Amino acid sequence: MSLRARCPLFGRSPTRRVRDANASNARSVHVKASPALTTWHNALLLWSLALHIWTSSAQTGVTLTESSFLWLDLQPESYDSATHQWNDRSNGYLDQGAGYASTSHTNAATYNANGYFTFDGTSNYLPLTKPELLTSHKHCAVTVGVWFRSTYSDSELSETGSNSGNWAFLDFDRSEYFNLAIGGKGQIQWSTKHDSTLDDMTTTTNLNTLNDGNWHYAVGTFSDWTSEKVIYVDGLEWYRRTLSTGRGSGLGRGSTNRYGFIGDGSEATSFDGSRNNGYFLGDVALVHCYSIALTPCQVAINYKLLQPTYGSAALSSSWCVTGAKFIHCITRAPAMDSARRSH
Repeated sequence: MSLRARCPLFGRSPTRRVRDANASNARSVHVKASPALTTWHNALLLWSLALHIWTSSAQTGVTLTESSFLWLDLQPESYDSATHQWNDRSNGYLDQGAGYASTSHTNAATYNANGYFTFDGTSNYLPLTKPELLTSHKHCAVTVGVWFRSTYSDSELSETGSNSGNWAFLDFDRSEYFNLAIGGKGQIQWSTKHDSTLDDMTTTTNLNTLNDGNWHYAVGTFSDWTSEKVIYVDGLEWYRRTLSTGRGSGLGRGSTNRYGFIGDGSEATSFDGSRNNGYFLGDVALVHCYSIALTPCQVAINYKLLQPTYGSAALSSSWCVTGAKFIHCITRAPAMDSARRSH
């Protein structure tokens, strides 16, 4: 497959935006990709430029794109132990603004000073105050990403319904909107509901490789324009599916609003409402959502830029975020930024 087919950045002349995270010294670098950039040589030049800006920057933290509507990480300003809030650092969803994952309830996951939350697999979860996904605003595209590790194991290839174990990384109700989870055989499951079609997409290769107790980066994308769903692991594409039904309807069944959970499944029409009691066993260091379907190139860049802070070496010992040097480099596609408009 050609570079142009695999990476829409080339041949469509979008603008790549790279922004330093420190607001006191903020700067933007815009790189205009020429339609003539169709060779691997030019692709490597752009990649090298992004890495040069990243490694030479003296700033810390991640600058969020306008397309993010949920961004939970463990930068120092993100988790407030006094108020028991893991704060969302995105732009928020629609006009709701940004919320937080609450740790004030009895069965909250445990915060680890090394930079992650631990879920015990029997009762721990984190409810989200926002976003509340609305029936009136279906998503034409979405990306969910999580940095996690787990050792959970069972015999189920598909974690659904009564078999919902280790459920979920992030859940806004599988049968109403979407969820991203890891199953008992170490497979990633990316479930979406669009129109009347519920699609449980599960990786069936490389089983028992992701519940190995090591840190991994899992991503699920959905695009209504292409009718495609993709699962990525550690920056690489693992599974792609073209949906045969439900095209043009957007993501979401359209019958009820939903609040989300980290570490359990959602049936909630209000904050910290009804759940599935599936319970994730493991650790989570980062959860983020975009209202666009990230491309393979963008997922790979995300992984490369985040891995120094969220990889195994960084999270297995005490880490200081001031030592992290990375910026968030995402090619934004304004036409696909659809969470803020009705489909």
